[in-house]
Amino acid sequence: MTTTLKTYPLRWTEELADEVKQAAQDAGVPESVWLRRAIEEKLGRERKPRRPRRPVLVAPDLSALQGPATGIVTLPRALFWSAEDASFDLGNPAQRRQMYETVLREARTMEHLTTYLNGVLLVCLWQEIYNERVRQAWEAKHAVLRKLGKAA
Repeated sequence: MTTTLKTYPLRWTEELADEVKQAAQDAGVPESVWLRRAIEEKLGRERKPRRPRRPVLVAPDLSALQGPATGIVTLPRALFWSAEDASFDLGNPAQRRQMYETVLREARTMEHLTTYLNGVLLVCLWQEIYNERVRQAWEAKHAVLRKLGKAA
C-alpha cells in the first residue's frame, strides 16, 4: 500500500510567526506544541500511543542497599551511556544526586541497586530525587520514603 501525502507550500513570514505565537499564547502552550497539534489536526492524524515503559525496579529492603557512601563510583554503560565519563564523586552533592537518580531510573537488576546504592544515603537524598515514576514506585514499598516524600 502506497500513501501519498499532500504537500502544502508554506512560507514562514514574520506575520505567520506572530500568528503562531499569539495562537500558542491563547491556548496556553509553547509554540512548538501548538504547531504540532495544528499539523496533526490538518493531516487528520492521531498522536501515536507511547511505548509502554519498563517498570521501576525497587529493592524489597533498604538495608540490602550496601553500595558505597563515599568516594568515586564509575557506573557501567548499562546504567549510564550518555557521556564518556561515567564516574561520580559522591562527595559532590550534585554528582551524588545525579548518580542516584540515574541508578534508580535505569536499574535492570537487583545487583545494580545493591552494588551502587547505599540505603542510608538514599534516605538522606530522597527529598532531592525528582523522577516521579521512581518516587511513586519506591514510596509504595518503603514507608520511610513515603513519609519523607510527604514532608517535601
